[in-house]
Amino acid sequence: MLVPYNCCTKQFEDYYISQTGNGLPYYAGQSFQKGYGIGGWFKRLFRTALPFLKRGAKSVGKEVLKTSTQIANDMLEGQSFPESARQRTIETGKS
Repeated sequence: MLVPYNCCTKQFEDYYISQTGNGLPYYAGQSFQKGYGIGGWFKRLFRTALPFLKRGAKSVGKEVLKTSTQIANDMLEGQSFPESARQRTIETGKS
């Protein structure tokens, strides 16, 4: 036997009205949810620092390439790798 569904809409309306907007006729979000938070602060920081980091990485990369080339030349001349690496890294650190 089929029983017709009789929805009590008043209970559902009361439930959802108390849930959304705290009984207000419109939605008002929480005040502490405004802004970008700490993620926005880090975003601005890295966006500002990125050009400086790129420039620094380029110069460090050039120095590493130059030092590794000098180490390879020393090894071709007969020096051992640890000895040459120690000498060249000290020279690079001074400049």
